[in-house]
Amino acid sequence: MYFNDSNYSLGEDDDLIFKQNVTSSIELDARKQSIVVNEINDSYSLENPPSDELRSVHSDSEEEVVQEARGKDILALLQSLQNKLMEWMYKRRLGMERFGGKICPKALKKFERNREESYSWRALYNGDMQYQVSGPYSDGQFVVELRTRSCACRKWDLTGFPCPHALASIRD
Repeated sequence: MYFNDSNYSLGEDDDLIFKQNVTSSIELDARKQSIVVNEINDSYSLENPPSDELRSVHSDSEEEVVQEARGKDILALLQSLQNKLMEWMYKRRLGMERFGGKICPKALKKFERNREESYSWRALYNGDMQYQVSGPYSDGQFVVELRTRSCACRKWDLTGFPCPHALASIRD
């Protein structure tokens, strides 16, 4: 509301009521905005990240890196982050060298999980290296093409890792 008359006065009581209404609406808007910001922060937090990689990178040591990087200029900040990433990669490389297998442990766990789930699917041969796989609880049907390594669920296509439907058809 804009009123441009310098000779007009609302009076002390009216001025006080006006200021209370304006500040209360501003405080209410600020509270609403902080609630929205907190909800957004909660939804993007890494409490339950979608990937194992994110879970292993996000830790207390990451916070230490950020704390020690505060106050540095940009170049020093980038160099310290580069050094920390090189350390993390070196530790992972050493861990994988100690493993000695052909398939890394996380991929092996995923494969075992898919293999166990594949026992509940039934595959029917359609000819030309195609199978129709049906689910245990009317979960639907999927067409698996072994020649092109694709499945109708698209998991095998997107990840390159055989889904339970594909493993059921391979087993058949």
